[in-house]
Amino acid sequence: MQDSVRAECIRLSTMGIACHWVRPRDKAPIHYGWAKCGWLSPSYLDSTYRPGYNVGIHTGRVVNAPVQLVAVDLDSEQALLWALRNLPVSTLRTKTSKGEHWFYLAPSGVSVGNRAKLIIDGARIDIDLRGDGGQVVCAPSVHPSGFVYQQLGHWNEFGLSGLFRFDPSWFPVVVSRPAPPSKTEISGSVSTNSLLYRRAEGLLKAMIRKGEVYERGRGQGSKVFTAARILQNDFGLSESDTYHLLATIYNPACPQPYDEISLRRKVRQASTNGHSVTRHFTVVR
Repeated sequence: MQDSVRAECIRLSTMGIACHWVRPRDKAPIHYGWAKCGWLSPSYLDSTYRPGYNVGIHTGRVVNAPVQLVAVDLDSEQALLWALRNLPVSTLRTKTSKGEHWFYLAPSGVSVGNRAKLIIDGARIDIDLRGDGGQVVCAPSVHPSGFVYQQLGHWNEFGLSGLFRFDPSWFPVVVSRPAPPSKTEISGSVSTNSLLYRRAEGLLKAMIRKGEVYERGRGQGSKVFTAARILQNDFGLSESDTYHLLATIYNPACPQPYDEISLRRKVRQASTNGHSVTRHFTVVR
């Protein structure tokens, strides 16, 4: 199994698909800065493999990736039936523990976000969308439950040649034209060399080391909300500085990073809550 995981990751990278290593029997990438790595070469992946690793596919727009993919995660029988009725069947699919992943070529000129449990025609369906800055685990990785992901369709040049391009009209609520944040929003107002900034940065890195970014199931979003509250209420950072720190340090460490709109929403929500919460963490000074 270990040799097959290693070989398949290298093969997919050779095809031009952006892959990275994932923790054994988990969905979290090995390196917290994976979202900024871009396409990793087959030789690099081969040299960094360790026994037990899973394989992840970096979705959306990826620097230097010859093939850029959007993943539709169909996490129930209901979701799969909906896709069969409403989407073109992908030539690249993965059987998961609860359903399937369907892959499509990323569209040009638009940004595809990441969303969980989409609401379609007024009903919430177990469909997750993974676009820019997202990732999904692929075959032959091992799910935490022990289930082994399986390839469906044609994971070869033939399958790529027949792959449909993702159509923004399928899920219009999560697709938008890219609108880069202003220079002020990116850089913030606190100097990155200041003691306050370095302490806040140290706290986020400590949270990452403690696994305080891996949100699953109920309460998803609570950890990034807590991090935003700490930065604003205990460190006194502005919304702009809080967003900058979360976007550059915390968000890339998340297995399924937040898109810009969702992350900014968390920061805004945290600004309305004035309770101090640093008693739960050790601030790195």
